[in-house]
Amino acid sequence: MPIGPLDLPLSEIITKQYTPKSVDFSYLEENLLARCGDNLRYCRVQLGCSQEALAQAMCVSQRQYCNYENGYCNIPMDIAARFMLTTGVPLHYLLVNTGYDKLFNELVIMPDSVNLQGYLGRCDDRGFRWLVFMICDYLEIAPPTIPEDLMGGNNRAKALQDMDNYYAIVADGLMYFRKTIRESSERLASLIGIDSRTWRAYERNQFMHRFSMVMAMRFWIATGVNPLFLTHGSSFFRQRVLQHNRMHFVWNIMSSQKCKTSLVDRFLHVINEVVGPDRSDPMFRKPL
Repeated sequence: MPIGPLDLPLSEIITKQYTPKSVDFSYLEENLLARCGDNLRYCRVQLGCSQEALAQAMCVSQRQYCNYENGYCNIPMDIAARFMLTTGVPLHYLLVNTGYDKLFNELVIMPDSVNLQGYLGRCDDRGFRWLVFMICDYLEIAPPTIPEDLMGGNNRAKALQDMDNYYAIVADGLMYFRKTIRESSERLASLIGIDSRTWRAYERNQFMHRFSMVMAMRFWIATGVNPLFLTHGSSFFRQRVLQHNRMHFVWNIMSSQKCKTSLVDRFLHVINEVVGPDRSDPMFRKPL
């Protein structure tokens, strides 16, 4: 299932998704930071990264990174975005078993195959084609035709270059969102549990370090609009959509009725070794 109706104008997408509701965030966010930290640590270990290397890739100090893993503080959205772009692992993997994980019913989550998801988020067209053919060969089925929109290149390098402008993009997205649905800043601020002054500051690209991954989840569950659309048109948006659609394409292959369940189970056990950490990448060279 795609992230949303991407063939529609952004204003129509927002209007269709916007379903405001009051939410008890205290219930949803119980033990949230600790669980996010545990998920971050789990992904890092599965990927074979050291804390030092991943902290450097996410542009934070090792001490600050340890604070994230220990659940001492929220992860800002730009740092979470760098995690996704660097490792290839989608942000929703950091929210597994939290109050917000019900938002991800349409997303593929396979905690035991973090390396498969990471590879799909990092690989180029050639690597993706190789993986599809390898999966089909292992599962003893004919390889399907790969849609052109899954072979449009990889935006990861460009998205990483553009991360310095990430919050400016989000700020513009928040303002466009408010104007599209014709709501007041007071109303929207109330929905996500902040004051209107803070919302207006977000739109002006001020205090954006406070716009954490948790705030993005509040926005999603309280408005019904996927916060990814706040970055619509950016290289980050294109990379996340490509990553998501590639994972669904692969998952549909593995869940096809033509596949033997026993082969799929065995494949998922060996896939981490096949597409595990790229030791040519400096991020994966250092010991855990």
